[in-house]
Amino acid sequence: MKIIFATNQDDKSEVSYNMIYQQLPHLSPFQDCFSKNATRQNILEILNNHSNIALFATGHGENDKIIGHDELLAIGKSDSPLLQNRHVFAFCCWTANELGKEMQKITNSSYWGYSGQLILHDYEQLDAAAMDILHFLYHHFETKDDLQIADILNQLKYKCEYWYENILEKYSENIADFGIIMSASTSFMCIWSRLRIHIAHKTLKHKEAGEDILW
Repeated sequence: MKIIFATNQDDKSEVSYNMIYQQLPHLSPFQDCFSKNATRQNILEILNNHSNIALFATGHGENDKIIGHDELLAIGKSDSPLLQNRHVFAFCCWTANELGKEMQKITNSSYWGYSGQLILHDYEQLDAAAMDILHFLYHHFETKDDLQIADILNQLKYKCEYWYENILEKYSENIADFGIIMSASTSFMCIWSRLRIHIAHKTLKHKEAGEDILW
């Protein structure tokens, strides 16, 4: 069981929101903050009342915060004590840079987030792939073991590359579908290569991820 926080206030956040919402019957969230209920007040109340429950968030982010409904602050660096003894996954741009690093100081916690921009395009041809990848991440981020994390990152990269090859094979013969192929390439590459895991005073990433690209 997990806490799910998901905003859908614009086209970009709506893509991941819709995928999470469609998966809800299979995800069994412990508590949820969706759409207009994805506010600072609601998420802080849930975190205060339910300790040790993992948090999975999708939507917008900045270096030092997860953004909630109406583009307002939901979780910031000053809230890091509420994330103690939790695993957090933030499918949000940028938050690994400062908010994630702040969580390195918090006891018995991990923060999975992104060091740059996430690019999810609203092509229905990519929905099955993106949903499969999000589902995998939802079910595999609750670990603090370095070897297990390395294995998860390898599986994630393989899954992203598998889906790209699948899209390429299916749509490469029609030049009108070039946008779908390019979207798959950029979207799936960002999902594994910009993922950073902050845990116990260190930052982990896939061995082939390279340096952070801040765009």
